[in-house]
Amino acid sequence: MSGITQRVEIEDLLGIYVTFSQIEGRVGSPVDITFSDVEKVILTFEYDPSELRGVPPENLMMLHYDNEYSFPEEVESTLNSEEHTISAHIDRNGVYVLVDAYRWYGGCEQYAYGANTADYESDWERERDTGSIMELADPEWALENGPDFDVYSPEDLASVVYYANSNYGPITINIEEDIDLTGYDWCPMGWYSVNSNYGFMGSINGNGHTINGMHIDTGYIDAGFIGYGTDLTITDLSFTNAYVSGNCTGIVGGEVYGVQIENVSVQGVVEGGTDSGSIIGRDNSLAEYVNCSVDVTVDGEIFPYYSHRDMLEQTVEAEETFTITVDEDLMLTRDEHDGFSNLGWNIAIDGQTVLCAGAERSVTFSLPEHIDLDEGESVVVYLEAYNYDYGFYCRVSNIIEFEYGE
Repeated sequence: MSGITQRVEIEDLLGIYVTFSQIEGRVGSPVDITFSDVEKVILTFEYDPSELRGVPPENLMMLHYDNEYSFPEEVESTLNSEEHTISAHIDRNGVYVLVDAYRWYGGCEQYAYGANTADYESDWERERDTGSIMELADPEWALENGPDFDVYSPEDLASVVYYANSNYGPITINIEEDIDLTGYDWCPMGWYSVNSNYGFMGSINGNGHTINGMHIDTGYIDAGFIGYGTDLTITDLSFTNAYVSGNCTGIVGGEVYGVQIENVSVQGVVEGGTDSGSIIGRDNSLAEYVNCSVDVTVDGEIFPYYSHRDMLEQTVEAEETFTITVDEDLMLTRDEHDGFSNLGWNIAIDGQTVLCAGAERSVTFSLPEHIDLDEGESVVVYLEAYNYDYGFYCRVSNIIEFEYGE
């Protein structure tokens, strides 16, 4: 049959685009709607009052994005509190999403009636699905013992998750017994949103123990034992029979920067969108993995790499566009080429990256001025630049290697 041109396409974007999943005050999944030759389109969102997490239905507001980078516009909509729906006549393609107007407008008095009426004590409880955590956690114990915890049971660990997701600052965790999380709906430690940052910082010492059966199934980005974290150390810990699903996922961490991981093993399944890995989903070149092992499938495929970046670094062939040299005074010099973003020096000593310094404004770099070197230390230097095709920093030069003092 010819002549049929009317069409409407709808795609659930939750977990696909970071921009949409981190919308301040978001309620439910954003949807991408494409239609043509349709005279009248009515979009209706149906909500579950028990899942609004303290958001009054009267505060629900519909937003429209032309694309993932445009500034959103409010859409005139109609609330039916009896049918639990909010509807609007739409005439544009793009992304539509419901938000809590109170949070979207930063606590605007116009939307303050009934706002945050639910009995939640933290931003985390209001904004996120807490799974089994609040059923197990003892908030009083957490506040009395934090920020330094000795963990013996799932209840202790859940209390630490509650504390970490509700308080700022470094945390120390000592795992004192094997912990079985089988049957629990677990949640990551450490998270952020547009106006909140409860990133996990500190140290976790597993003392040779194992966490078994951790199950994390979330539509948010940054899913893992640690969700979002910076500047942390994890040692002597094993994970068995783990399952983590989300976007930007790993068994130990989803998005973690500046992490040192030693004597850590992971076994399980990871399912995710962009930037997923065995131990960490998204890390940076300062991440260190010492004596670690992985037995993990990522999206159904065996994944023998520590992180998404580690996979790319081992499988993407470097293009040595730049040539760098070093003289007897340890002055590095590079040649010049256009078209590179965030060009920088990567310097490692004895196998560990110690400095990533900008190289865009200067063609020279003096090692003795920036790094303390000891006799006999092995030094490796190269240039790296951000590759938008792969979403990580790639080596773009030859490698300089020498032993200091030779």
